[in-house]
Amino acid sequence: MRIIAILLILLTFGLHAAETPDSALAAKADRAFVNGEWSGASALYMLLSDKNPSAPLPYARIIIAQEMRSDSTGSSATMERALAHSVPLDAVLEPARTEAFTLRRPEIYENFLLRLQRTLPYLSRPIDIRLLRYYTLRRDPARMTDYSHKMLAGNPADTDALATLAEAALMTGDIAAATAYWEKILEISPDNYDVLAALATTLASSDRERAVRYARRALAIRPNNALERICGGL
Repeated sequence: MRIIAILLILLTFGLHAAETPDSALAAKADRAFVNGEWSGASALYMLLSDKNPSAPLPYARIIIAQEMRSDSTGSSATMERALAHSVPLDAVLEPARTEAFTLRRPEIYENFLLRLQRTLPYLSRPIDIRLLRYYTLRRDPARMTDYSHKMLAGNPADTDALATLAEAALMTGDIAAATAYWEKILEISPDNYDVLAALATTLASSDRERAVRYARRALAIRPNNALERICGGL
């Protein structure tokens, strides 16, 4: 029994020792954030970022807390501070995006990106890339098209942007435009299996001869029962 008592004392001591001032502060900040106490959460995470200015999560949560309080000047300044401490842009933006979606307020992430682009114009292209991802996730064909064209203006061989244009065209029912974008991708990347398969499948009911040509090119790369059926009889 004495041995058990000693072990319990050591365990209790270990638990108290593990709770450092910083971990207690982080737990308090997390509670404030989860409970929607935005002013308190912002202040507590600022203290944490002062202690460890290279840690990205406090910046992300400060930004969300500030956006929830409509403190747009503060959130932009927080991003600048993170960058000044060599914190990668995505290391802050990705958890900020996740938190915004968790709160069911994705628009605060979108609005923050748009404002940040105006405030820090040197980030214009990286922000365009992230806005394109956001609008693709939100299934917004008009903005997917706009931002894909921005990507292509900087790099006409951007096959991801062309693929997004094709996806946006399909969402609006413009099969001809989608087909044209896919064919542009093949000019750049002739062995793109996904594009060959998409063309074969999309054209199967309207232009079977072309569909079969694309299906055979895809099948030369990888077997696929659906593409085999397209080729059946020809």
